[in-house]
Amino acid sequence: MSIKSYFTLFTAVFLGCITYAQQPYKKENLQKESAKLRQEIVELNKALSISKNQSQSSLIYITNLNKKLAAREALINNTKKESKVLDDEIYLNQLAINKLRRELKDLREDYAEVLIRSYKNRSVQNKVLFILSSNDISQAFRRIKYLQKYSEYQNEKVAEIEAKQEAILKTIELREKAKKDKINILAQQQAQIKEINKDKKEKEAAVELYNKQQGDLLTKIKEKQTQRNALDRQVQAIIAEEMRIAKAKEAEERRKAELAELARRKTIEEERARKAREAELAAKKLAEEKAAAARKAAAEALAAKQAAEKEANEKARIEAEKIRVAREKAAEKAAAEKVAADKLAAEKAVKAKEAEKIADDKRASLGITKTPITNTETLSKNFEANKGRLPWPAIGTVVATFGTSPHPTMQNIKVDHKGVEIATSPGSLAKSVFEGTVSKVFAVPGGGKAVLVNHGNYFTLYANLSTAIVSAGDKVKIGQPLGKIYTDDANNTLLDFQIWQGQVPVNPANWISGM
Repeated sequence: MSIKSYFTLFTAVFLGCITYAQQPYKKENLQKESAKLRQEIVELNKALSISKNQSQSSLIYITNLNKKLAAREALINNTKKESKVLDDEIYLNQLAINKLRRELKDLREDYAEVLIRSYKNRSVQNKVLFILSSNDISQAFRRIKYLQKYSEYQNEKVAEIEAKQEAILKTIELREKAKKDKINILAQQQAQIKEINKDKKEKEAAVELYNKQQGDLLTKIKEKQTQRNALDRQVQAIIAEEMRIAKAKEAEERRKAELAELARRKTIEEERARKAREAELAAKKLAEEKAAAARKAAAEALAAKQAAEKEANEKARIEAEKIRVAREKAAEKAAAEKVAADKLAAEKAVKAKEAEKIADDKRASLGITKTPITNTETLSKNFEANKGRLPWPAIGTVVATFGTSPHPTMQNIKVDHKGVEIATSPGSLAKSVFEGTVSKVFAVPGGGKAVLVNHGNYFTLYANLSTAIVSAGDKVKIGQPLGKIYTDDANNTLLDFQIWQGQVPVNPANWISGM
């Protein structure tokens, strides 16, 4: 093979490998995604069958049709990607086959030359003469080794040819399998295109029927948006009042706590002042007693000295001894007085503790703690800890998402939501997603009722209820029914669900599990 041919082959294989390596997707991943999308379409067909029996013009039916169309479009895109991957696979397999065939040709040519040489030197006598004509034993041994190696080389060439032939067959099998897979993928793609056209016609019919039943839909959308805005303002006002009351209550609790703390400190200061006065009087009395004892001792010493001068030297010595004894007694008395003073101080410390207890009892009688922890703080932390794990307020399908989103049936029309709308079956109940206290049950602008539940610094709203089965101030638990969701004349049962962090609405999809 020429150098030019080798270069051309190397370039083709190299470019093909680069193309394959740079693909942004893998066949296995695409197949998994396609299987997941097919399963999603099966589930949506079941949901459509259920909602179709109820009403073909309901929002939940139209929403599921939209989801089904989106899933089919994604599946078609996936099949296109799979087809591209299979094209690349077929191309690379063909390159590999061509390369293997060229290598096989070279191996066969080399082996043919080996066979020709073997044929020319086929006689055993020639080999024996080749060995016997050696100049010495060492050369004869090397020639024997050479003949052995030559025989092994022939066998290796045969093995290489067989391996190349097997590799070619396997690569051809892979290429043919890829071709069959591509045919299947193209057939699936055409089938999905037919189905998506059928789904589009079904959606158009459902939207037409829905718009016909709704009458002047654009006017109703504007009215609904106006009602929604009014509801948002009403909720903000209620939450603001709730927060004001909660702050006022917390401020009053802090004020009571501060007053109790001041009273406690005053009692402690008074008790300390009383003990200080008592200690001062005791110390003064002790000092006076010590001074009197010292004066007495001095007088006795003076008398003894005068008596000693009159007496003989012996008597003076005896008297001096007496004076020494008297001084020791005076020191022992002073020590005893110090012990008594320490005992008195210990008793005063006990009385100080009793006074502290009296002050604490007085503070407790006011019903205030040093660092009051409000119920609001506890509830708020618990609600936050369950973010992403809260249950659904009603089992159904989200037909309107948080924020600004396109209307499900009217093109170029967008609606704004402070929460989500969940389409569910008629007769369904709205249930509390977390424990809390009902702040208010009130009428919604445009009809229906709403329930606002307080969870500390968070609030949940359940609107578009026909009836409410709770009242303001009621304690509710997770999953407790709050009211029945309203069903309109077109058989649409929609729950308007919102979550507020203080006076700011947040996306329920980040809080509700699987939304």
